[in-house]
Amino acid sequence: MSSKKFSLQVKERILALQFYTVDPLFAQLFSQCFVKIIMSGRAVLTKHDVISYLKDSIENGDLELDWSDETIQTASRKFLTILKKLSYLEGKSKKRVKEIYNGSDFLIFYHYWLRALGDTSNVFESDLFDLLLITQEKYVFLMKQTEIRDSLDWQYTGNRFTVEPKLPLNEYVNEL
Repeated sequence: MSSKKFSLQVKERILALQFYTVDPLFAQLFSQCFVKIIMSGRAVLTKHDVISYLKDSIENGDLELDWSDETIQTASRKFLTILKKLSYLEGKSKKRVKEIYNGSDFLIFYHYWLRALGDTSNVFESDLFDLLLITQEKYVFLMKQTEIRDSLDWQYTGNRFTVEPKLPLNEYVNEL
């Protein structure tokens, strides 16, 4: 991996990784609301989708929050704004899902991130896999890129995908 600056798109994906890792509400909204809507084939996400998810989750006890309707609406708007700023969405009131491309720079960083969190036993079972917004088949295809193979060792056994970065974490950080 050559030492160079990341593109804006890679930086946005990295910021999403950070949000997902440190903010449990963001992670739950992303995985359980946003990803499920995308995987169902819908291309538009509205604040009403997020509000409905939040209200249902609070009612069912999945989220232990005592929020007013106004707070739920504010959280919904802020979540959609964050997704828009991170280039997952575009548009005004009805947010359209943008095409997400996970390039080799981001995928390499992603695996060093997993390594730092100690989450490399099976990439497919990682909580962070949802952030890639791709199928397992597409992921395997992307991992076969030469630049990725030069930076990461991986094994795929059909239902298990393990990755070991070739450089120690501190050397990778120095490369950046």
